[in-house]
Amino acid sequence: MVRCSPLPSQPGVGHVHAAVVIGLVPRPTVPAYISPSAVIAFEQCPAKAGFRLDPALAALRRTGPAAAVGGIAHEVLAARESGAAFGDVWHAAAERWHSRLVDEWAPATPPRPEQWQNWALTRERVRIQYESTVAPREHVVAVTDDVRHAWREREIATDSGHELPIKPVAMPGPLPWVERKLYDARNGLMGIPDLVEDVAGSVVVVDHKTGLAQPVVTSEVELQVRLYAALARAYLGRAPSRLEVRDGTGHGTEVAGGPALVEDAVHRAVAAREALAAAGRGEQELVGRPGAERCMGCPFRGVCRAYLNASEPVRTRGRAFAFEVLEVDADGPTTGVRANVVAPSDIAGETRITGFPFPNGVQEGSLWGAAGFELLRGHARGHWTTLIHRLR
Repeated sequence: MVRCSPLPSQPGVGHVHAAVVIGLVPRPTVPAYISPSAVIAFEQCPAKAGFRLDPALAALRRTGPAAAVGGIAHEVLAARESGAAFGDVWHAAAERWHSRLVDEWAPATPPRPEQWQNWALTRERVRIQYESTVAPREHVVAVTDDVRHAWREREIATDSGHELPIKPVAMPGPLPWVERKLYDARNGLMGIPDLVEDVAGSVVVVDHKTGLAQPVVTSEVELQVRLYAALARAYLGRAPSRLEVRDGTGHGTEVAGGPALVEDAVHRAVAAREALAAAGRGEQELVGRPGAERCMGCPFRGVCRAYLNASEPVRTRGRAFAFEVLEVDADGPTTGVRANVVAPSDIAGETRITGFPFPNGVQEGSLWGAAGFELLRGHARGHWTTLIHRLR
């Protein structure tokens, strides 16, 4: 599925005609309910949000080590009142997330969790919070099981490109709610707050931020927590009294959550979902917003039209290009291919490519987008996190 449009002629682009803009525009399939993370992604870069929901690009949606560390931390914190030993809970969660990476990145071999960046310090910070809990609660084990089911359910729905095959559920039990999936059917919202608790008769919504750079309560974090407040309000019939972000040490920072601010967050979520739906119907194009920080680590930058045609400073932190295969090594494409980089234009030219995760049967003349590799003096070398997608 190639989506191209005219571009002024450029020299040195080999067999690919220069009168095209290389790259894709997303055609998302929007689920029945939109999550806070999808709303935030849309506001940061509409194209990225659309790519995440484009079933044709499902192979590019893979979990990286940084996201896995965060997932482990959240899962362990959700079970901190279960009475289980921290080391056992952390180890079990780590093994589950490592298995997930192994499955998603096959045939590449991801490193063990102990080698992931920020692993040791995140573990220690979570341990301090976990072991500060003194009163086990029986409901937590069941809640954690529900969370795992919810995550898997959401993954299946997203990967298939279909709407969530479920309807809003009834009240999810008495407070506190730990990692409970909540719905707002009227506004089409779905989310999993880390914690909704009753403190002396007041409802408090808590979001855990376990990254080492926290606590930085950005506008995106505020939007996320306010949407969680809207979800809690839809169930409880009353607005939470306090919204809070807690860092890896347990320190809490209050987020303003007045009625007008929560309603603004809901309106923005509804607008994002409507725009994604319109793009899925072909009525609107989701335009990318290239930026050095936004594009760094984005799995879709190798196919994104906006990124591939952006100026060099925007791409300083996100290595990606589109290339045409000129010749395949006798031992197969994974061993190596001779290729012609066609976008971005400032690095166009012939390149030797080795170690990329090509499928079998790569054809000369085929056009690909790639992201996440080493590049030096006309040689691109794949990494276990290298992502490729055929453009033509």
